[in-house]
Formats: sequence, C-alpha cells, structure tokens
Amino acid sequence: MENIIEVSNLSKKISSKFEMNNLSFNIKPGYVTGLIGSNGSGKTTLIKLIMGLYLKDSGNIKIFDKEFEKYETQIKQNIGYVPDSPSYIDKLSLKKNAELIKMFYPKWNDDKFNSYMEIFSLDETQDFVDLSKGMKMKYSLAIALSHEPDLLILDEPTAGIDPIFRREMLDMLYDFVSDNKKSVLFSTHITSDLDKIADYLILIDKGKIVLNGVKDELLAQFYVVKGDMSYFTEELKSKAISYTQNLQGFEALITKDRLSLTDKISYDKPVIEDLIYFFNKKSR
Repeated sequence: MENIIEVSNLSKKISSKFEMNNLSFNIKPGYVTGLIGSNGSGKTTLIKLIMGLYLKDSGNIKIFDKEFEKYETQIKQNIGYVPDSPSYIDKLSLKKNAELIKMFYPKWNDDKFNSYMEIFSLDETQDFVDLSKGMKMKYSLAIALSHEPDLLILDEPTAGIDPIFRREMLDMLYDFVSDNKKSVLFSTHITSDLDKIADYLILIDKGKIVLNGVKDELLAQFYVVKGDMSYFTEELKSKAISYTQNLQGFEALITKDRLSLTDKISYDKPVIEDLIYFFNKKSR
C-alpha cells in the first residue's frame, strides 16, 4: 500500500468566516505525520472530516485504498482515534465502557487492553466521569491501541499529560510504526513532541495547506535570522516570510535561497514552532 490516507481537493465550509479550501495530501505507512497550525487553523476540522464526523462539501478521501464513503464502517474498525475531548459513558466504569466498545471491533485484544490499563495506571473500577483530563486521554489511547489498528489519529493526545508520560507515549508511537505498515496522524500544540517524533509535517493556516512534506527537508529550507535593526534593510524585509521587530532588534523567517549571509546577522535552523509562528504572522 503506497498511502494509508489519500486526500484530494477536499473542501468544507464551516461558517461564513471559515472553510477548508481544496486540501490535498497523502500519508504513507511507516511514518508519523504531524498536523500543525495555530488555534482555529483547521486541524480538528480536518481530522473530523477524515473520521466522517463532518460531511465534506467536495473532494475525495481514501483510507487503506478504499473510498471512505463506501467503506466507512470497515475502515473505522482499523483506525484508533483519540479526540481532543474523549467522551465515553460518564457513569460507567472504565471496564464496562471497554466491554461495550469492544463489541464493535473484531480485532479487540483483551490482553493488550489490560496491559495498557496497567501501564497507564488506570483503575478499571473507576467511573469515566471521575477521571482527570490527562487520565481520560490515557484511557482513550488505551482503547485506541487495544483493537490493533493500522492507523492512529491523535488530536491533542498529550494535553494535560505529565512530561514523563508524554515521553513514554512518543516511544509507543515509534514502536507502533516500526513495522513500516502502520501510520500515525498526530495533531498537537506541543511542537517539541513533533520535533522529536514526526517524519512528515502538514502546516495548515486558515483552512489551507501552506507547507506539506518531509519534516527535515521543510525545516532545512529556512533560516531564522536575527540582528540589530540597523541591518534590517528594506531588501531583507522583502525577502522574509514574516518578521518581528523591537528595540532590541529583529527576527525573521527567510528561505535559504533568498538570503545572503553576513557577519552582521545571526541565523539558526528553525524548529516547528517557528514555522507555525511566522507563517501565521504572514497570513495576519
């Protein structure tokens, strides 16, 4: 299978002020793809379109080489989905919630579920409503992994989770894709997680894809340039994706092929947060 997800010309109007406009991208097996962007950029909307929680206006979505609309039930059995706000039956225990859920998944593995419950320090007798936000995320991840999916879709899975577990979860995701057959689509505001684990990036801004490709190749296209304001010429401004300036100096994101380096300015390789910040600033 060349691609686990294929999205082509996908559009969805949410309101008079926001729409997803003609999105196209592929997600390959064996990799972690980071879905990035500022608040309101469209990350969760895109995930809900992929999961069939929103109906598209136009375009096409294929998952596992199958048209999503025709094979939705079959496809969803093979997707582990962790939403940004996990929702189960509040007044049921974690064990009873799992007993209801597993009826929908032919590949459900009780041994895996019990193992994840122990790893995540979850008490199966506790009601879902009594969990903290972080524990709800852990439970949702345990559910998603226990039916042995080939695709994990994670929407802010590390929100409310302590740094130690975040690192452990990233190791789990490495293991998940290590057979080169499975994939992860990972949306998060904690870009340091994606700096560590992502292979590909999709940067969305105002419902449009502005960057899409191999993470290291995308980052290698830019410099974050800093210096005294006296060296921030109109020519240099015109080359910047966007910039900030204050009494201490300037900071700008500039593509390498447009920059002539001098000893008067400093330059560094950007991190993912820099791409989000400067491209969002450009659109504003």
